[in-house]
Order: sequence, then C-alpha cells, then structure tokens
Amino acid sequence: MRFFLIFILLFPGFSSGNSEIQVYFTEPVCSDYSYKFEVQTQSGRSINKTHGGFFCTQKDYPSGFDSLSGTVGVRIATSLKNSESDPIKNIEIADYILSDMSIAKYICLQFRSSPFELSIYTQNPGEKPSSIGIRPPVLAELSSCMKERLHLILIGCNVFTSKDCPRDKINTMHLKLIKIERRSGYAEEIASSGNLGRGIYANLEDWLFFTNTQQGDIHRCLWLTLRKLNFLNKESDKHDYSECKEKNAKQEDQLLLIPFDKEDFYSAFRKASSNANEITIVSMDFKDKKLFNIIDFSADNGAKIHFIASSDWYYSYILKKEIGTANPDDISMALKIKNKYPERVTISFIENNFYFGSVGNTLHHKLALFRGGENTVITGTTNMNAGAINHNLDQAYIFHGKSIVNEYSSYIDRINFRSIPLNEMPTALPELSVGDIQR
Repeated sequence: MRFFLIFILLFPGFSSGNSEIQVYFTEPVCSDYSYKFEVQTQSGRSINKTHGGFFCTQKDYPSGFDSLSGTVGVRIATSLKNSESDPIKNIEIADYILSDMSIAKYICLQFRSSPFELSIYTQNPGEKPSSIGIRPPVLAELSSCMKERLHLILIGCNVFTSKDCPRDKINTMHLKLIKIERRSGYAEEIASSGNLGRGIYANLEDWLFFTNTQQGDIHRCLWLTLRKLNFLNKESDKHDYSECKEKNAKQEDQLLLIPFDKEDFYSAFRKASSNANEITIVSMDFKDKKLFNIIDFSADNGAKIHFIASSDWYYSYILKKEIGTANPDDISMALKIKNKYPERVTISFIENNFYFGSVGNTLHHKLALFRGGENTVITGTTNMNAGAINHNLDQAYIFHGKSIVNEYSSYIDRINFRSIPLNEMPTALPELSVGDIQR
C-alpha cells in the first residue's frame, strides 16, 4: 500500500510562532478484480475488470489489519508516542466515529509507560444501536486501561436514529482533530477529512499534522468551544456557544468552525471561484444550493469545472437506490451543471468499494481546488450539503499559500488520472469474482 508525504514547511499564516504543517494523503493500493461478466460502458465499450486500484476488499485489508502499519498510521503513532524526556500530559480527541482498535491499544500502551489524561469528544449515538460515536470495543479498551483518566463527552443528536433532532441546534459532532500536549508545553495536532478507522488506511483522505502548536494554536477556539459544551446542554443553540467568533480576523489562511462560520465558508467559495479559471471539486457530497449557484456562475463565466466523486454516486444514481452512503440524487446537481455546460464540465469517478465485503472504503474528501488568479484550496470535514453546513459541527481550512496549493494540485491530478470519466462507467453494477468475499 502507498501513502504520500507531500511537504514540510513553515506556515506563518496560521501562527504567531514557528508552527509547522505536514500534509499526508492516503491512497490505498488494492487489487484489480475481474468482473464475472463483461459489462458495457456508457460509450459502448466492453470492460471486464475494475480499474483504478481503489476497490478494496478483505483480501486487501483483512480483519485485524494494523492501521498503524502504513505511513499515515506510523506518523500518527509518532505523535502519540510517550517519552521519558517529555511525557504526554494530555490528549484530546474530537471524532465523529472512533472505531480503530490499533489506536486504542497504542494509547493504552503509552499510558502504561507514563499516565496522562484523555478527553474524547464524539457524536452522541442516542439510545438505539448505532455505528457512530465511539465503538464499544474501543471504549472498553480505553476504559479498562485508563479508568478515571478517560473523559467521554457526547455531543449532538443522532439524526439517523431519532426523528426528534431539533433543526435549530447542533445535531452532528463531525470534527476530526487530535491534540497531544506534553509536560514541557510542546503540543501538536492532527486534523483530517477522515475518522479514526478505515480513514487511516483504506479511504482517500487528506491529513494535516500541525507541530509546535503551542506557539500559535489555530484550533484553540475550537477546543474551548468543545470544553464549553461539556458544561452546557449538548444541543445548545448553535449561535450561542462558539468561542471562535474573533479568530482569524487578519489572517490570509483560515480555520472556520461550521456552522458558526458558514457565511464565511460560502464567501470563501465565492471569492475563490470568482478568480479561478479551473475548479475541481473532490467530495463525497455536492448537494448545497448556494455552492451550486457559485459553481454554476463560474461555469457560465467560462471556468472549467471538474467533479471527482466516489463510484457510489454513480451506481446509486443509475440503480435508483442507496449504495453505501450515497443516495440517488447525490449526483443531480453536478449533472445539472454538466448538462448545462457540457464543453466545460467533467465528472469522473474513483472506483471504490462501499458495497462489497466489509472494508467499505470510499473517497471521503471534502475539498475544492481553485486554479487561476489567487489559487486556493478549501478542505476539512464539511460535507458539501445544506444539512451538514447548517447543522454539523465541522472544521474547514482555507489555504492560499503556493506550496500547499501546488501539493494539493499534484495530488488531485494524480487521482484524476486514475478516475473513470462518466462516459466510461459501466451501465450496470458489475458482479465481481473475488473468491471468498461475499456481497
């Protein structure tokens, strides 16, 4: 399996000191699988196997796979490693779904060498069984080793199991962030588009490692907001409790805390789009009317638009049923723009596997690249749909620096090369020959 460390640089736009950022991309390398029968593409060509290399099954990632064995996992473990010279004082984790047993066991191993406090902010799963929040085996492992030093804070309302989630409140705790603070005061943070689970090794994700953050912690207001939530009703009014109201006022590069900063989020899209001659959306969602209008306006003004999405989008659309996390209308806004400007808009798909076997890997980015004029990257945890932008607690980053934009640009060009254009996608969901893997 391959992972890519892209760059290491000083990023003064985010810090008053010498905070350093490292960016990693997870790009799983999985087997090619033959189709049981040849299938026709939209263009009329016949094909007989998956192509693109991102279709993963249990043969690629068997049960019990060590998520810390790959490059991203090794980098996470390096951040979490205790040391005699500078032991860990405190770890804070904010994650929508915390399912990774390798990380849980590794945290316990470090705790046994020198105890520390661990606070976990995660989604409130509600009373009914749910796959979100902290998974029971992970909670049991951490509770067993850390006991009273483990602090669990549940936030929000589970919209998947409850019909009573208030529409004027925060429902989904969708942040993905870790902070490790050592006794010397040295701190670092890990942000990602993905959860602590298959996001480390099987999904397509981007990871940001902020080191030396005690010199300028851009996430300080985010952590203050979460700590405040610990003392408030977990569904407090979304306009009343943000501690990030005054942040980033004069900084070129920004952290936005959604939904409080949603208008800044739209403004960033609008500004970047107005200056761009080429826009690439790499996202598992594009279902927001305001974002649609912004991108549609750019296409009307001559910008080239590229959508790179999960193959779940496509198969859900042609089968008119849910596939993985995709719904039949997920592709509708992108198709509407393409049909309106067929010469300037392309849609291509990463052939991943959220429906066959139990790995469930997907393209999980939430990023947009704007090229031409002031080049910009917008990334983070915010799904590009109205429900998420209005009701999820999310982080979004806006980058203008040349180095970071160039590296995201190279990554997007790389996966775009491995994606499948709309007219080359199969006309039906293929049956695959994968031995003992059962649908």
